[in-house]
Amino acid sequence: MSAQLIPPPQEQLERFKKQFLQLDAQGIEDLLPTEPLQRLLKDAEEAVPHTLRQRIWTPLVTLLALIKQALKHGSCSDAVKSVQTEQINCGQTRCSGNTSAYCQARQKLPESLPRELIRYTGERLEAASRTHWSWRGHPVKLVDGSTLTLADTCANQETYPQESNQQAGLGFPILRLEIVASLNHGGLLGAEVAPYCGKGTGETALLRRLMATTVQPHDICLMDQYYDNFWTIAQFRERDAELLCPMRSHRKIDWSQGVCLRGDSTDRLFELKKPKRPEWMTPETYEALADHITVRFFRIFGQTYMTTLVDAKHYRKNALRKLYRHRWQIEIDLLFIKKVMQMEPLRCKTPAMARKELTVCLLAYNLIRLLMLQAGIRHHVWPCRISFTEALGSYKEFASSLAQTTGETLLNWINNVLEIVASKTIGEREARIEPRAVKRRPTNPFPYLSAPRAQVKEQLLAKRKGDQIMRCANV
Repeated sequence: MSAQLIPPPQEQLERFKKQFLQLDAQGIEDLLPTEPLQRLLKDAEEAVPHTLRQRIWTPLVTLLALIKQALKHGSCSDAVKSVQTEQINCGQTRCSGNTSAYCQARQKLPESLPRELIRYTGERLEAASRTHWSWRGHPVKLVDGSTLTLADTCANQETYPQESNQQAGLGFPILRLEIVASLNHGGLLGAEVAPYCGKGTGETALLRRLMATTVQPHDICLMDQYYDNFWTIAQFRERDAELLCPMRSHRKIDWSQGVCLRGDSTDRLFELKKPKRPEWMTPETYEALADHITVRFFRIFGQTYMTTLVDAKHYRKNALRKLYRHRWQIEIDLLFIKKVMQMEPLRCKTPAMARKELTVCLLAYNLIRLLMLQAGIRHHVWPCRISFTEALGSYKEFASSLAQTTGETLLNWINNVLEIVASKTIGEREARIEPRAVKRRPTNPFPYLSAPRAQVKEQLLAKRKGDQIMRCANV
């Protein structure tokens, strides 16, 4: 089929951006300029066969269909229908409803394209964030890791094995995900994936890969106690960034040692000495790190924290404790990503496609955050206080109308959509406690598999055949 079946690339991009209110209009700032997006897409086109670029499923069309599929939790058939709808709205000839061409185009789409777009949208979110959303002039970053299960195929099991204590054939492939998000706007600045276990697959190892592009000077990173180790602290100090986390449970603090701050016996500076070089670190990197690092340990309300913010006069204990309570935001973000966007489990059958599915979902998450940022800027609401679930619902409801309207009608739609999104806010959720239990009981629950499914099927077939033989013998 010829290229006349689809609108020009720039028109496709502009229509897609309008769905997330990224356009030049009255009182609206285009947070997602078209030219850098076109450059990223051009690089992707160079990485795919020349014949693919002359067909309907160009990298741009394929990527936009993937994003809509992720946002609407649809099937491949739904993604094809979204492209057909776009063609009909533009007065173009409708393409075939067969999903084969789309599935082939998904496989050929470079994995680097959605990954670069996550980084780019994160940078745009960061650049457009308002200064008063930061904490005392410091951008606040959130760091955490999680796991996702994949479709149980041989290819996925080979690359992302199940837990070692599970019997073969009973578990699911597990992928580890590490993300860095911003407390200013709630968007993702970067993400890395690895198998669940093995050398170089831990959360600190993945964070080291992310630091170069996500952690900047004067940032404050909030993280859990897992990251309280010399190497993580040293690398943050190398980048002139700060961190705040609870003290690791196995670390023992002698409050009679160190330098007392402001006369408080449970707020002290300590010198951490560089340990022996670990196997994963090169001698050059080891020598470049400082031999000693000054850190601050303080205790408040029964919890001990570690931080590199050593100025006790400017950064009081209680202020840091209140700041750290915002770390829970990344747990909520992971819940949005995994449950609200229905990314758990990943459905693709091969490791490459599973990673691509994951990165497209994370890109779609950032695009919704861009919509929330527009609403926050217009109505003076901190984006992290806007309900992500309601913003996603607003996108699903109004996206097609926004893409088709122009002129005064479009401005009217913009004003109403932004007001609707900004009006759906959530509370502080301070000291929120919920029991880890469910009230509703499952009805007619099936028993758990205690052997691989293929083996159980063979046993059932053998039993059925034996029952048939017994019936024939009785006759």
